[in-house]
Order: sequence, then structure tokens, then C-alpha cells
Amino acid sequence: MHLSMASTNAYVQEQGLMKKAGEWLIKYGKNLFIVGGKTAWSKVSVVLEPSLKEYEIAYEVAIFAGESSYEEVDRLQKIVPHGVDLIVGVGGGKAIDAAKAVAAKLGIPYVAIPTVAGTCACVTPLSVMYTPDGVFIDFISHPQNSILTLVDGDIIADSPVSYMLSGIGDTLAKWYEGIVCARGHEDHVPTKLGLAAARICLETLTEYSEVAIKDMNSKTPSYAVQQITDTIFLSAGAVGGFGNQNTRACAAHGVHDGLTAVKETHQMMHGMKVAYGIIALLYIDNQPSEEIERVKSFYRKIGLPTSLFELGVKRKLSDEELSKIAHLALSPTSFMRFMPYPVSAAMITEAMKKTE
Repeated sequence: MHLSMASTNAYVQEQGLMKKAGEWLIKYGKNLFIVGGKTAWSKVSVVLEPSLKEYEIAYEVAIFAGESSYEEVDRLQKIVPHGVDLIVGVGGGKAIDAAKAVAAKLGIPYVAIPTVAGTCACVTPLSVMYTPDGVFIDFISHPQNSILTLVDGDIIADSPVSYMLSGIGDTLAKWYEGIVCARGHEDHVPTKLGLAAARICLETLTEYSEVAIKDMNSKTPSYAVQQITDTIFLSAGAVGGFGNQNTRACAAHGVHDGLTAVKETHQMMHGMKVAYGIIALLYIDNQPSEEIERVKSFYRKIGLPTSLFELGVKRKLSDEELSKIAHLALSPTSFMRFMPYPVSAAMITEAMKKTE
């Protein structure tokens, strides 16, 4: 069996979209429970609430506590009012992942309103789960994807550039992980579709990332920013949406999972750690040095990390700490399990040493 859940039911990106979001939301529900990050909701509410009132949409808001943890999902589930017919996640990937998990538990459709282009969470039927302190635990696959994803180009362009940089790192992994995960499944139609989407990710990021980062620094909602936003959300989501585990994620995300064992990395966004994980993946997979240098050169151009130091770890990690990272990366719930061949702790620690 191959489960293919290509993407969100409906995806809309437009400048100023929040001003008329009610026009879209009313198609799916009239009683909303909104899970919003504190900063995200303060920014979105100013333009979203008038539209909700215009369409007489009732809503209650819960401020997301900051980590997509089982404890946070339980807390949110307990305060969802009776009669809610739509869960809405507003903010970054973790807030949206928590909203998805609440919706899945209650059997209610959900809408994603991303305010930063940091991951493809808004178009995937997954919730990545952490401890309340930010250490990776596992991920949950949900039986439904978002019924609607609303992307306001003005809000994305006004967000900190670091989020888009993180999104670029996370999305670049779609290609490098996809071509590894797909080995042995290349003739499978869903896998072909996933790889086609992964190639679109690679090509679009290569062409537009530098300009988009420059435009984000000046808060300009340019064509390049739009292209990168759609790639981080729509194209990246389609990779795993079509190919599922044959193209979704493996060692780069596995190394990310392991890095959460190091407290200093908690300040770094998901995609920054995944970007570092891509380099480790290339070493684990014995890729040519020319390809590794090509990736590092791209990182240097746009500001992605090529070392643990650039991830905020300003000291040399001990062998014991490297071993801890490797063993967490190899946990039964880690994405590392989707590698097409066995990976050992020694292979991971050796790859990280080479990366440094």
C-alpha cells in the first residue's frame, strides 16, 4: 500500500489576504477555535478580526505556549468550546502542528495560516512532537490534511528573514533526502511525483533564494519572495505528500532530531539544523566532495550554517555528547529510519566530525 496525500485541500497566497480571510473561512465553518503564537496573533489579528466580524464568524483564541508537545496539545484540547467546527492554526510550524494535533484528536477540520515561511507544516498531515523543553520525541501522522491554507504575502514579507532562511534549509533537504529515500522505489508513480516536486524545490531555491533573502531584508513582497514562499510551502509539502516515506525525510532530519539533545541548538530554527543535517547526510552517503562543496558554497552565499559553531554551539562537543546526538538520531521514532540502508552511531559521529 502507498498512502498519497498530496497537499492541502485548498491553498491561497495573495498580498493582503487576511483582510478578506472571512470570505474563505466561511466556506468551511462558522465557529472557530484559533491557536495562535503570541507574536503571530498580535500581527494577524489586526487585519483578520474585522473580516471575521464582517462574515459573522464566531471565534475564540488560545495563545500557543511555544512547543508542539503532547502536554500543550492536551491543554489546548481541554479548552476547545463546544460547537467549534473549525480549528485554525496561526503562526509558525510548531503552532500549526499543535493545532493539527488538536483537530485530529477532536475529529474537526483545520485551517493553517502561516505567518512565517519556515517549514512546510501548513500543507502536511504531520505534527512533529517535542518535550516541553524542545527535545524531539516523534511525529504523528494525521488522517487528514489542512482543509485550507491561507498565506498573506504581506505578512510573510514582513516577518524576520531568519524564518525564510530556515525554510530554505528545510526545503533544500527535500531534494537531498528525497533522492536517497527513493532508492529502490524509483519506478513507483507516487515516488516519481515526489521526486519531481523535490527537483522543483531544488531548482527554485537555486534560482531565487539570494534575491528573496535580499528582498526580505527590505520587507519587500517581491516575485522572488513569492516564489520561495510557494516552494517552502506547496512544493515541499508535495514531496512527501506524493511520495510519503519514499521521498519524505531521512538522515538530514534525523541529525536535526539528534541535535535537539544539545541545549545550545534550541535557539536555532528547525531548518537551520536540517541544513546542517544535509551536509552530514552527504558524508554518511559518501557523496562526492565536489557535491558537498557545492552545497556549502550555496550556504555561504545566503547564510545557512556549515558548522556547529554557526548553529550556536561555541565549544567543541565531547565524544559523549556526539554519541548522545547519534543515539537520539537513531531512536525508533526518528526520521533516520527512512534511510534505505542501516546507519550506525559511528557513521553519524564520523559525518559530524567531517562536517566540522
